[in-house]
Amino acid sequence: MEQTSTTTEHNIESVKFEDNNGVDGGNEQKIKDIFQDGEVYESPTDLNVTKTIPVENVPPLKWVNFELLPKKMKITNSGYTVILSAKWGQERPYITGGTLSGKYVFSQLHLHWGVNDMEGSEHTVDGCHHPGEMHVVTFKSCYLTQESALKETDGVAILVYLFKLQDEAHKGFSIITDALSGIAQAHTSMKIEPVDLNQLIKQFWTDYFMYKGSVSTSDCVHHITWMITRYPMAVSAEQIDSLRYLMDDSDELIKRNFRTIIPRDDRRIFHVLPSKSKYSTMLPLSDYDKVITQIYRMELELNSNPLYVLQGEKDLIRQKLIQMKKSEEYRNDENVNKKPVKYVKIMEVIKKYINNLF
Repeated sequence: MEQTSTTTEHNIESVKFEDNNGVDGGNEQKIKDIFQDGEVYESPTDLNVTKTIPVENVPPLKWVNFELLPKKMKITNSGYTVILSAKWGQERPYITGGTLSGKYVFSQLHLHWGVNDMEGSEHTVDGCHHPGEMHVVTFKSCYLTQESALKETDGVAILVYLFKLQDEAHKGFSIITDALSGIAQAHTSMKIEPVDLNQLIKQFWTDYFMYKGSVSTSDCVHHITWMITRYPMAVSAEQIDSLRYLMDDSDELIKRNFRTIIPRDDRRIFHVLPSKSKYSTMLPLSDYDKVITQIYRMELELNSNPLYVLQGEKDLIRQKLIQMKKSEEYRNDENVNKKPVKYVKIMEVIKKYINNLF
């Protein structure tokens, strides 16, 4: 297995780990340093929430300018994947905060898929593939370009969204899939109507996996900071299938453009600002699970920064909770112990937060 190493002045062994299960948040800089230390293994790998290291007491991710409308937007068939890029007339969107040092500006996003819905994602979850994966590529602004940033050990951070199938088409993702017929041939591009990135990218602030990995090309190795949200991106089977009609350099269909999974071995995967929801590595799409995980995230953020959560979001969750409490499924307390464990937990959460959190 190919691996590379990076050395810094800080030794990872001097960072205090609490019972080997978490990172002491007393020194924020030390927490940031651990992501630059130790061996860096080839990507991608498998994700398992029970095998991650929790990291607390770092600020939430901050997303800036993602609501701005680009001047131009373009979609490209590279012969290997679909790339969406854009240009702004002002400062481009960027992320900062969390364990990142500096601003990481948006460069492009691209997609990975397989020959059927049983494969396609680059990362696996508990040993299983998702039907696809979206990579949002950002680079550290001080390096000026993605090409220069790729030469640095802290130059590039990729936000990862794993696809999960639902009946309805994803409205934002349709911006890409509706344009695919115009770039069926390799190395073709077309301009599309610009939209703000919030239409395509679901922002996350907490409860994500993060690790340092590498991507090898024919002549060099690039270091990547991977940041994987636990919230899957819900798309339809038809939208995924439309990607399978694109052509590669040999005028063959692009059937599989995901890489082989590399064993975890001794790599460290961190769970940054984790929620209390640990019954699965990725979070489900159903409404009640969305509400519960939102509540856990809100509790964490309210504890660290009471002004962080917007009133509109609190109102929305409160309305959903009230609807759930009134519904037949959760109405009878005496029947709750007859339900699956996660329903019992949901009832407990509703009881605890419906009157107290708001």
